[in-house]
Amino acid sequence: MVKREGGSISIYNLETKELNNIELGHDVEQMTINENVIDIQITEYENHISKYRKDFHLDESWESIISKFQGKRILTREIVDAFVSEIKIYPDKNMEVKLYYDDMLDQLVSIADVREAECNGR
Repeated sequence: MVKREGGSISIYNLETKELNNIELGHDVEQMTINENVIDIQITEYENHISKYRKDFHLDESWESIISKFQGKRILTREIVDAFVSEIKIYPDKNMEVKLYYDDMLDQLVSIADVREAECNGR
């Protein structure tokens, strides 16, 4: 357990049950500045994460995202952001598009294949 008061830190060792006081001197001011900078950075990262979650629909289930865009015929930036994880363009002008939900789409295709086979009596 660590406790900071003024210009010293008290460290309690649970194993030895000893309390050690360490005087910090003038380094306390620099530590406080560093602590404030770290707090600001954490807040900035939390804001960035929140925006990322919103922009990339991380709090939505893939079913709700698919439903949201079902029937859309024009590719928009929002649709690309929701479904496309990576686009590679090769020198020979071929493209590779990786989707966030490839594994789930594969499952849907296999389920559709099974249902089609059941309907056709296979």
